Amino acid sequence: MNTKPEVQTVQVSVDPSIVKTGVCIWSQGKVIRVATLRTGKGTDIDRALRLKIMFQNLLAEYCSDNSQVTTVAIEEFMKHRKNPMLDMMRCSMAQGVLVATADEWCDDVRLVSKGTAPKSEAALLAHAANIKGSADAIDAFHLGIVAGFDRWNQST
Repeated sequence: MNTKPEVQTVQVSVDPSIVKTGVCIWSQGKVIRVATLRTGKGTDIDRALRLKIMFQNLLAEYCSDNSQVTTVAIEEFMKHRKNPMLDMMRCSMAQGVLVATADEWCDDVRLVSKGTAPKSEAALLAHAANIKGSADAIDAFHLGIVAGFDRWNQST
């Protein structure tokens, strides 16, 4: 009798940034990893290219005979306060890199909004779930909850 091993489905939620991108990996409604992709110093183009490679490598870890990335949720642009135009351009650059890269690995790539939820809400949820990581990774965790990744359904 030849039975195929069950494939682990994985969802990825992402808090985009050209400098520090937060990532949360989910499977069956549970967080299996939080990470921060730090692109280091350099021009925005250098950082965008490093972000692409780092995100590709992360997705590749979860695309194999035993696991498959089914959904990537990336936070929609939010209004930034420090330098609105520059921050908007950098966030858009990061989103574009992440969407294009995710599209190479899975069929369901979506932009998700957390609305006006304050960062303190993300910290409270992470504390309650015993999730530890950078503020960016915690924001990615929060986005995963908004995207419904914490509500696992076997049919998905």
